[in-house]
Parts: sequence; structure tokens; C-alpha cells
Amino acid sequence: MEDYFKTNEDDAIRIGNSHFQDWNDYPANYWYSGFDSYKTKFTVDDRNAYGYVQSNSNGYIPSENYFITVNGHQYSVSIGDASFKNKNKILFSPIDTSWLDYGERHYVTLEVRSKNTKYHTYVVDGGYLYKSPYSGKVYLEFAVPFNDFGEYGEDVNRSTTWNFNQKDNYGDGIDFEGASTLAIIPVVFAVIFVGIGLRKNKKYLSNLRKVKIN
Repeated sequence: MEDYFKTNEDDAIRIGNSHFQDWNDYPANYWYSGFDSYKTKFTVDDRNAYGYVQSNSNGYIPSENYFITVNGHQYSVSIGDASFKNKNKILFSPIDTSWLDYGERHYVTLEVRSKNTKYHTYVVDGGYLYKSPYSGKVYLEFAVPFNDFGEYGEDVNRSTTWNFNQKDNYGDGIDFEGASTLAIIPVVFAVIFVGIGLRKNKKYLSNLRKVKIN
């Protein structure tokens, strides 16, 4: 079943449509790795959770193992390209942002893995990358619909707790509480991570939204 991510006019963040302008009014957090720093943001509305990462001048950002924790249920999010390996398997390759040309814009597929189950969810075109032709900085934004968290989705309300983090961080991540942009309360802004190796693959996933890995 083909299931590409589609934006709505009332989305808090319109992935790829606003060219990151939707993020202007959201508070920024800075993640650190050695001498490098990365500007990050996180928010949710009534249907999606959204992440934003901006590289430093070297144009590097991680493509794997962003963690979104919803009411204690942890999911990892990776960005890249995906295609059918055979009838029952998906080949997913994290994308190497250094391959982006200056000024290039690139939609990517998200691989959302549940820590507690064997289900992988693929959100086609749920992420958007851009490399500035002037500074060389790389910008990433992505959206995970609530129903793409695990096999059955997440039941989200105004009491829902969120955390946005990264695998190799030395901090607590970004904590939020709420179920819409009006209900969100930022709590913690402290994350540090180290670099992750990346790979490039230009194949896209054309269908199959959820796969159980045996």
C-alpha cells in the first residue's frame, strides 16, 4: 500500500512546504559534540511529532537513532532512503548529508523503530533535507504521525509526555508535555551527542508502511 506523508495546511510544521520558516517561533536547543554544536527543536500538534536539526558549518548531522519517547515508550527515528529488498524485506540506507550538493533539497523516508516490539514503520517523504548554497549548513525537519509510532500508534492527549533525544547524547534531551501546539510546555534543554557514520542510497520506498521483522 502506497502511503506517502502529506502535509496539511493546519500542520504546526509543513514538511518541505515552508522551507523551515514554520520553525521560526519555536525555542531552540543546542546539542554539543566536542567543538561542534547543532541547533535543534521539537514540537507536536494534534496529529504529528516534529523534529528539527541544523548542522554547524561543516554540514554534518546524524541520520540515525534520534529517539522520541512517548509516555515512556521509546522509538528510534532514522532518515534515509528505502526500497524493497524482496517481497517481505525492506532495504533501508541512512543518507550521507555530505553527498548533498550546495542548494540541494532532498525528501527522505523515515524508519521508525519501536524499542519494545519488532515493528518498523516507514514514513515516506516524512523528512526534508536542505544544504545552504552559501554557508554549507544542512537543515533537517521531519514529522512522525502519531499512528506511525509502533504497530497501533500512540494515544496522545494533553497529559502526554515527550522526550526528543539522540543515541549518543550526554544529556537528558528535550522534554515536553501536551498534545497540541497550545498545550506544549518545554521542560529541559540539554543534549550532547557524538557523530554517527552515514551512508548514501537514492532508492525510495514505493509502498508498504509497516513491516514486522521476524
